[in-house]
Amino acid sequence: MSIQTINPTTNKTVKSFEEMTEKTVEAKVAKAHFAFTPWKETSYQHRADLLYKVAKLMRLKKSELAETITLEMGKLLSHAEAEIDLSADIIDYYADNGEAFLADIVLDPENGEAIIRNCPIGVLLGVMPWNFPFYQ
Repeated sequence: MSIQTINPTTNKTVKSFEEMTEKTVEAKVAKAHFAFTPWKETSYQHRADLLYKVAKLMRLKKSELAETITLEMGKLLSHAEAEIDLSADIIDYYADNGEAFLADIVLDPENGEAIIRNCPIGVLLGVMPWNFPFYQ
């Protein structure tokens, strides 16, 4: 059974995709885990630099990305462009603040020492609705 992207304005099929088998999904998760293993050791600055690059590319390709949203979802072009702008701003926000958000939090227990440390634990597979494809 194929999954189809249908233009809601014309009701015509834009593209068809074959449904992934369980084996295909498992292979993709395994590939993501392989990429995650060294990534979790990547410096915050390197991650931030990549996020800034993504945000910049989104802004440069805003028209093209917004047209895709409009074609596939029927969202007004002005709303799709606003979604790209908002998403790029959010990416910049996390590039600016990610290191501080993930920094250790030193606690002051009555006895001993304690910290809260955020550590990456692995790959997450999610199935998301498509109403805000870049914002999500």
